[in-house]
Amino acid sequence: GCTELNATDMTGQSSVTITDTSAWSIGHSACIIVSANTIVTWQGSFGPHPLSGGVTSTEDASSPITLAGPGSGSTPIDVTFSSAGEYPYFCAIHKSSMQGVVYVR
Repeated sequence: GCTELNATDMTGQSSVTITDTSAWSIGHSACIIVSANTIVTWQGSFGPHPLSGGVTSTEDASSPITLAGPGSGSTPIDVTFSSAGEYPYFCAIHKSSMQGVVYVR
């Protein structure tokens, strides 16, 4: 249900933090709009909820989210989005219930 029309607009911020990734299916602003060159940081429990870039459940090896790695433990994952586009992501374990999109303008 994530579209650019219902995404949280966070354009103009140099950095954005997405928290509580252990509850992606409970609406934690999983869909956001940011400006190019924004740093997006995911914070959460990445052991049971590894982060993957791509459309559920197909990982995109070239996604800046995938290139940042799945994370481990509670170490935050930082991604700088330098190019405009749509960057979907999902939990590699809970693929259909934990997902979102970063829209970059």
